[in-house]
Amino acid sequence: MASKPLKTAAEELRIVVLGKDENKNRELINKILGTEGMTKGVYDGVPVVFTEGPGLLSTNPAENPVKVIKGIACIAPGPHVFLYVKDTEPFTTVEQKEVKTLLSILKGSKSHFLGVVLNNGPISKDDEREINNSFMKDFGNGFIVFNKREPNVSEIMKKIKKIGKKGHYTNKFYEKMDPKVNLQDIIIAESKEVLSKLLGEDVYDFIEKCIEKAVEKCF
Repeated sequence: MASKPLKTAAEELRIVVLGKDENKNRELINKILGTEGMTKGVYDGVPVVFTEGPGLLSTNPAENPVKVIKGIACIAPGPHVFLYVKDTEPFTTVEQKEVKTLLSILKGSKSHFLGVVLNNGPISKDDEREINNSFMKDFGNGFIVFNKREPNVSEIMKKIKKIGKKGHYTNKFYEKMDPKVNLQDIIIAESKEVLSKLLGEDVYDFIEKCIEKAVEKCF
């Protein structure tokens, strides 16, 4: 999908942080912003806004449509960067399936993805090889190792800003988000299409009920 360019140098950079461990996601945000409990800040004159992608990485996203829909709806307008956060524990096939599902929902988003591997220092050659052979190789911007003890904030922000110059991620879902249009109707229509493909037409009624609940929670 097409990207929308930054309007000005001072336009905010919207960053979605994804990962199964919410504590690790929050730790990364805190390190970058240099404070705890905040989601917004300014780095090198550029406003940055972090959003934790809620529920996008459950054990099996296809089995929990409410979380998937809620996650899609709550990260509008389109973010500039998706950060997939993980530690150096073994990369599992479950994680690979999760990311595959996520990328299939967020079509055309690979060029906005950056993997972030949290560690307490440099990683070993074996770990580096494993990461290079993992699903992170499919991310348009590869991965970066983030040192929690001596945070390399300038390095990760350099990459984030570079990705941001491509513009923000967009697809037909975000493009339809016109204030004049009923947002709830859009979410329901788009989510039905996505989830019917993920789960099959035989669970259409179940999908519809889940969507209604998700929209209520989101808005």
